Amino acid sequence: MFGIPHGFYDYSIAKKLYEKKSSNWLSKFTSIYIITILISLAFWNIFPLASLIIFLGISLYHFGYEEVIYNNLKRSFIKVFMIGSIPIIFPFLFYTNEVLKLFSILIGTNLPSIEIGNEISLLLLFFYILYFYFIYKGLYLMQIIGYLLVLAFLPPLISFVFYFCFVHSTRHVIDSYYSRDNIFKKYHLLTLTFTMALISLIISFVFGVYMLEAFDMSIEVLTIKYIFIGLFCLTVPHILLSLISLNQSKIT
Repeated sequence: MFGIPHGFYDYSIAKKLYEKKSSNWLSKFTSIYIITILISLAFWNIFPLASLIIFLGISLYHFGYEEVIYNNLKRSFIKVFMIGSIPIIFPFLFYTNEVLKLFSILIGTNLPSIEIGNEISLLLLFFYILYFYFIYKGLYLMQIIGYLLVLAFLPPLISFVFYFCFVHSTRHVIDSYYSRDNIFKKYHLLTLTFTMALISLIISFVFGVYMLEAFDMSIEVLTIKYIFIGLFCLTVPHILLSLISLNQSKIT
């Protein structure tokens, strides 16, 4: 998979939630996590368009919420939506047909071309910059404007790799590693990250070779499907666990 597999730290969250409730929490959690992944994969195969819409929605929430939490911003629906929508909306606005091509590959149906005028795209970009200018100041304002420009003007896959790998995943791994609940803290951060990335790379390679041999698809199509459908399947249990943890923290 592209990006650091930050969901690996879900075990730390699960330990905090379930260790005292069950002696075999690890096997139960792992089984439920894998079953949720398989159900998500089956759901995508049966309802690809609905799955894509759900994936975009939970990605928007996930990106926005974690950005707000990480930067200690005051939480509100508008802030989560505005920040989380940046990596979703702007690649589509400025590279509409390229993004539609990606969507067509993912859902197995050719989507019609859409023309979005440069005036509309630039106007929305200006609106976002203006919104963040009046809400935030200093370094975080520059950071957000940087996100906007990169995601608006770099090709979709490159901008996705930039945001997901080098911003979202890296930040999440560092933040999770230094959390007091991290069960992997006895390992060095770089060693642990390299090990997770290596395991992920090996699994990706083996799965990719199998898919190329078993199905008649190009490397481009395989890569796109593997990245985004794989992320959907991993994001669903990751988000569900995050919501359970959040709800539990409110109760306690």
